[in-house]
Amino acid sequence: MLRRRLAGTNVAVVEGDATAMPLPDASFSAALAFMMLHHVPAGLQDPLLREAARVLRPGCVFAGMDATPNPVWDLYHPFDDRNPVDPATFGERLEAAGFVAVRVTPRSRASAGEPARGREAEGVSASARRT
Repeated sequence: MLRRRLAGTNVAVVEGDATAMPLPDASFSAALAFMMLHHVPAGLQDPLLREAARVLRPGCVFAGMDATPNPVWDLYHPFDDRNPVDPATFGERLEAAGFVAVRVTPRSRASAGEPARGREAEGVSASARRT
């Protein structure tokens, strides 16, 4: 459906394994991972990060955000994959994957003065550049 919808545009839809993408090295200017890493098996998260670094051009940006477990998150994921990213170790994991200028920020809407709402109330956001 997505391939059909984007036919005739400058977007190429590629299906594949995110840990072994059929794409050339240094071919992208950004890599994004929003609210999806917890769906990736824990043993495949670091290979996915290494692969994201491989396909990024030097100096280009990885940015992402994901939820961390809390009672509300549990309500939204009763039978779902649950491999949360630990904010305390995620920076080291990004550096090991080949990123520099890593910035990882645990986030909470409540701590920012906003009411906690839904599964996105707590989590982690990160940004980094490829070496």
